Amino acid sequence: MAQNPLSGCCFAKMGLRVDLRRSGRREAGLFLGQRGILTMPQKCDTIPVLCRRSFMQEVKRKNRVLMTLLAVFIVSVLAAIGYAVSIRNGFVLAKVDVEKSLADISVQLQRRNDLIPSLVNVVKGYAKHEESVFSAVTAARERMMGAKTPEEMSAADAELTQGLGRLLLVAEAYPELRANELFLSLQDEIAGTENRIAVSRRAFNEQATRFNSMVNLFPKNLFAKMFGFKEVAVFAAGKSAKTVPTVSFD
Repeated sequence: MAQNPLSGCCFAKMGLRVDLRRSGRREAGLFLGQRGILTMPQKCDTIPVLCRRSFMQEVKRKNRVLMTLLAVFIVSVLAAIGYAVSIRNGFVLAKVDVEKSLADISVQLQRRNDLIPSLVNVVKGYAKHEESVFSAVTAARERMMGAKTPEEMSAADAELTQGLGRLLLVAEAYPELRANELFLSLQDEIAGTENRIAVSRRAFNEQATRFNSMVNLFPKNLFAKMFGFKEVAVFAAGKSAKTVPTVSFD
């Protein structure tokens, strides 16, 4: 019975050696090349033709496995990086919306701050002895102009709104002041500005709440810590700031 020419070739699990003991020839080993790819020894002339062919097939199979694993690893790394970049961009866009909403509030607050000195001067012309009211409004306005964060703006806005309410209450005692066209015009402008402040405040709080949800909910909270994103304070207006100061002329 003819002997199988491949019977003398046996490969270990990782292709370590080719056993040629039955053929009476020396052993020839597999080895990893410089790039980690299985190759065949350069001096293997003593390996039978069929054994050499099986040897090369095993090398190619192992190389394909290595290349597949490498490709899977690279794709996984790129996917993870892409996901992280996408999450970070989402945080950046949400933060931009928050800052834009806060800037809208600042514009309206500044508009009101510009109107207050004129209103105070008009009232002063009729009620000079109400110096404490004028001083309180002026001090609250200065604090509002120096406010930078939502917390500072919220506190200063509540104080200023309360001061304006007192100022308009003073005007009630002076019929001639209530009939002054400049006073009426300033009062209307301030009332309209207060309404716009309330709208801007709601828009800011919506954007801030959305951003804070991203910061706190899993798995985005992990990326928030990684990229340094933190919660932003909402614009919590005081009770006195929730209503526009009005004066009854009845």
